[in-house]
Amino acid sequence: MDFLDTEGLRSHYASLAVHDVDLDAVEEVDYIWRGEPLVELVGGPARYEWVIASHVVEHIPDLVSFLRGVSEILTPGGRLSLAVPDKRYCFDHYSPLTTTGQLLDAHLERRVRPSPGQAFDYFARCSQLDGAIAWAPGISGTPEFRHDITMAGNGWRSSMDGEDFAGELHLWRFTPESFRLIITELDIVGLLDLVIVDSRPTAGSEFFVTLGHGSMSVTEAERLELVRAAVNSDRGD
Repeated sequence: MDFLDTEGLRSHYASLAVHDVDLDAVEEVDYIWRGEPLVELVGGPARYEWVIASHVVEHIPDLVSFLRGVSEILTPGGRLSLAVPDKRYCFDHYSPLTTTGQLLDAHLERRVRPSPGQAFDYFARCSQLDGAIAWAPGISGTPEFRHDITMAGNGWRSSMDGEDFAGELHLWRFTPESFRLIITELDIVGLLDLVIVDSRPTAGSEFFVTLGHGSMSVTEAERLELVRAAVNSDRGD
């Protein structure tokens, strides 16, 4: 599943000089997703034992709907496997962590494209380290802005005109700890029946999480510890 067909993806990535993409390795696309319910797109519920999404969740305007949709198309015992950029080690370095409330607002609005504010923030905070847009923990140096404020203003105006930026913008930003907090809070408020069943620490600029059907019982003291861990992860504590 992707937002373009196979040839469309090859043409799209061929036009992006910043991306070093092996165009011959682009997978054949079975489903072109335009934001409709996943259960409708794939033809029914409980159809897949595995759903794999690599560097996807940070781009989706209504992430809550996406996660709920994946839950519907997973079989009992099925798994959602995610590779997620760690905002500390990529061009999101200077942007704040996403909160559960921000995702809930986007879900309430049924967003299908970046908000103007998200477009502005993306361009205004986008950074690079020695020309690289992603790096590993322990790499020395101070990230610099990748774009100037004029480009941020242009992005804001383009978004107000309906531009969706071909899905390329990072709209949400996570560390492993903040992602765990979000999944936990979505479960607690009854909006998600997926929980983290496995996770791996950040390797390079990404971390890995596996979700499956379930629910959890979390006390407020335990949730406070999750909040502290999320906040401290972004501070480097």
